[in-house]
Amino acid sequence: MSRILIPIEIRQHISDLVFKKADEHGYLEKDRTENGQFMESLIHNADIGGRLNTFMPSAKVKTYIKDAILNRYAKVRRTLPKEIDSHIKLAYEVESNEIEFDSQTGISLHRLSTGEYVVAARTRHLKWETGLRKLLLFVAGKQGLIEMRTQLNLLLVIVDTNHVVNSSDKRLVNQALALADIKGLWV
Repeated sequence: MSRILIPIEIRQHISDLVFKKADEHGYLEKDRTENGQFMESLIHNADIGGRLNTFMPSAKVKTYIKDAILNRYAKVRRTLPKEIDSHIKLAYEVESNEIEFDSQTGISLHRLSTGEYVVAARTRHLKWETGLRKLLLFVAGKQGLIEMRTQLNLLLVIVDTNHVVNSSDKRLVNQALALADIKGLWV
């Protein structure tokens, strides 16, 4: 397979345009039919498909947009934040320091300036139950955390990445979490 060489500035400009149009279109929430029409509009757009045609055969433009740009777009837009100290400060109104981060589960342990601890899990709205399970399993499996339960706060950081969540759904999830003495924070 031959490698397609596109100057960095042009590649970045095209990617920026596609990202902007994908945000406007709501690419991550649409079905295959709507996204197929969106893809056709990108191919026929002079600044995107037309520009890419100068660097590759027209048969490869669609594949390039899908594989090189839109797959990266989906990955970037769905990424959960690693850095959440500002969110913890918002939730508990004190400074915090991250002590440990498990990159596989997205769970972190923080020490608050009050001496208390926070175990935080990052999750998406549609997967909040999975995030809750991971949070509880982390606490149960971590030596010493259960013993210090009186100083331990549990936080579920719920990211609604390109997915609009209505206020009643947020309220119900927060009420369910509160039953288990877990704070839900929507970002």
